[in-house]
Amino acid sequence: MSKIKSTKVFKNRLVFNWQQRIPLSLILSLLILIMLAGNVPQNISQLANESLKNSLAVLITAILAGFFEKNFFRGYLFSSFINCLQQGSLRLVLAGIISGLLFGLAHLINYFTGGADLQSTLQQIFYAVSFGLCLAAIRPAFNGLLIPIILHLHMLIDLQPALTAYSNEHNSWLPIILVFTPLLLISGLFLFETGHKVADKDYIRIK
Repeated sequence: MSKIKSTKVFKNRLVFNWQQRIPLSLILSLLILIMLAGNVPQNISQLANESLKNSLAVLITAILAGFFEKNFFRGYLFSSFINCLQQGSLRLVLAGIISGLLFGLAHLINYFTGGADLQSTLQQIFYAVSFGLCLAAIRPAFNGLLIPIILHLHMLIDLQPALTAYSNEHNSWLPIILVFTPLLLISGLFLFETGHKVADKDYIRIK
């Protein structure tokens, strides 16, 4: 079994050229826009007005989900796929796509055991895959897991009072596609460009 001794992807943090800086800047800008559109500040304010018991339940669930999901999907699986793919300029983007797909499919549990309907589950899978690939891009961008964990805790999904109770309410597909498809494509572009820049010797190997 592979053992990961570092949260870093590369031996040294990369210096990006304009082909990587542009998509990375777009990724971070999109995340901020999604945060604002998703009423994250309002959710945080609402959380502050919740009872201590509910607030602690949300925070504990968010922290556990953030650490587990990021360490497993963006940590163990992402690094393992990079290691398994060995040499090749596509290893980074392929590792991101595979780990992102698995992260999205993991949300099928909401359909089979959580009482969610099919449309809600499919929508959650779609933006989870997009968000998963985005965080897979952010990990090598900052050469660590800290930023992806913080983003997971405070941006899109976890830090809201309704976290502990799943709802079958769902939105139209159009805004979901319009918002998360660019995030998916730009994140893939960043991983593609970064993979073409780095050499095999730049990666940290796991054993």
